[in-house]
Amino acid sequence: MSIAQLAEQHKLSFSDTVGKYLSGFSPQVPDHVTIAELLDMTPGLDDVALGSANPPATPAGMMKLIEREPLQFRPGSRFLYSNDGYIVLGAIIQAVTGESCNSYARQHVPEPAG
Repeated sequence: MSIAQLAEQHKLSFSDTVGKYLSGFSPQVPDHVTIAELLDMTPGLDDVALGSANPPATPAGMMKLIEREPLQFRPGSRFLYSNDGYIVLGAIIQAVTGESCNSYARQHVPEPAG
């Protein structure tokens, strides 16, 4: 919902790549993975952040793991459920709004809806 709101406000576009908002990824991610692919589970990301034996406790720690991982397949070529995609979307929300994903979502989804 938050990503859709930001797209409606023209603060981002579904066709934008990860690299427009975030850096630090392995070379193939920033220029090839789009927000749309993150949303529809086709970016090629694995599930390393929460799939490890001792997952990091913070979004920043999770992002460090995700950034180092190579893609599992060419973005858009197949479906693979991945929590990592949602973590990256949260980091994009933070980059665009300056707020944590949770803070932004809380203020802009349930509060306005009452």
